[in-house]
Amino acid sequence: MKQEIGDRAGESATWHQLASIDVDEGKYEEARENFGRSLKMKQEIGDRAGEASTWHQLASIDLREGKYEEAREKFERSLKIKQEIGNRAGEAATFYQIGFMAFKRGLKNAGIRLVAICFAIESAIGSGGVEQTRSTFESMASELQLKEEDFRAVIQESASAGCATPK
Repeated sequence: MKQEIGDRAGESATWHQLASIDVDEGKYEEARENFGRSLKMKQEIGDRAGEASTWHQLASIDLREGKYEEAREKFERSLKIKQEIGNRAGEAATFYQIGFMAFKRGLKNAGIRLVAICFAIESAIGSGGVEQTRSTFESMASELQLKEEDFRAVIQESASAGCATPK
């Protein structure tokens, strides 16, 4: 029906939702196709927030499949758009994903700093996810055997990098 009435935004949203179902069912190739349809329409109608969300979802599929370079590229596209449009919560979520991915791939120092940036942003905007991020950060710090002063230094360094002042 959305196609019949020319509702491109609605059609794009429907393709996005169908792709999300495909992901839940483990049908990644179908999900890529449906996200691709959604992405093309979002780009055509200028839906930057929707475009960022779709890039993030495509990166998540790559991540599940172990395609880390492809995931990083798509997360970076998503992050750039979120920063351009001022979506701080989305920006934090993407920093978290990139950081978590880096940490798991052995880039532990980079990973913990990116998760710390997420924490700083979430703290500044009062995000409900800040405690979950803090828990992940503390787990990473424990694995790296960071002392309390090192732990605080990573948070302050990330916050002073222009992100926010953590609470």
